[in-house]
Amino acid sequence: SRSMLATDVSPDRLTRSKLAAQDLLTSLPGDLVGLIAFSGQAYLQAPLTTDHDAVTESIQALDTTSVPQGGSDIAKALRIAIEAVEKSPARNHGLIIFSDGGDPSQAISFYSRQAKDKRILVLAVGVGTEAGSLIPDPDPSRPGDYIRDQQGSVVQTKLDSTILQQIAAATG
Repeated sequence: SRSMLATDVSPDRLTRSKLAAQDLLTSLPGDLVGLIAFSGQAYLQAPLTTDHDAVTESIQALDTTSVPQGGSDIAKALRIAIEAVEKSPARNHGLIIFSDGGDPSQAISFYSRQAKDKRILVLAVGVGTEAGSLIPDPDPSRPGDYIRDQQGSVVQTKLDSTILQQIAAATG
């Protein structure tokens, strides 16, 4: 989501998450890995594969336009992960979520329970700070401006780890 453009983590939340994900790949040689991009929707950007170079390319290509619908629907990302591992022969799975928070929904509890039943350990990595920051406007016609709400006020975003902690606790 566009909140991942916030600069309370250097250089910004999205870049920091992408770098961390790429670093993580180096510690998983030979393992099946995939990539799910999510905001208001979720998409399997890279299916489970041992081709880490392909997944790295998918990570590098991610930006705030990869998923056209705004928001942070982590439940949809959980659903996509569950569907992906159902096709995998492995017995144990891991899902690492890099996020600055999520939209609350009852579906999160449902998919968290399903993830636990499918033996998916979810590690939730909160990206950002509790102090937060303003979100730079990515529109090149408004350099130096910030994203504004419908009333025209500048949007301040903060790390909201509540849902991330909920998911991690529910999946063990």
